[in-house]
Order: sequence, then C-alpha cells, then structure tokens
Amino acid sequence: MHELEERKNLHINELMKNHEEAFAELKNYYNEITRDNIKLIKEHRNEIKRINEESEKNKKKILELRNANNELK
Repeated sequence: MHELEERKNLHINELMKNHEEAFAELKNYYNEITRDNIKLIKEHRNEIKRINEESEKNKKKILELRNANNELK
C-alpha cells in the first residue's frame, strides 16, 4: 500500500512538473507574440506619423505652386 501511494505521488508530481513546463512555454510563446505585435504597432504609428507629415508638406507645396501659377497667369 505504501509503495502504491509513493508511485501515485511521484506520478502526480511528474504531471504537475510537466504542466508547469508546458504552461511556461505557452506563456513565453504568447508574450513573444504580444511583444512582436506591440513593436509592429509602434512601427506602424511612426510610419503613419511620417506619412501625415509628408502629406502636410506636399499640401503646402501644392498651395505654393498654385499661388505661383496664378501669379504667372
């Protein structure tokens, strides 16, 4: 009976250890995905900001060229 109880406890401990390892792997996997996604979001925000700034510069340039064109007419 004692031996059976001992084997049962060993099996339970092994299952718990395997579960903890699997959980840690899963947690690391999803943390890595989250980190990568946050990095991509930041990169896209910076790209959008750059594009918006460039768009504003282009709008000002178009306005200047229209004014210059009107003066030439």
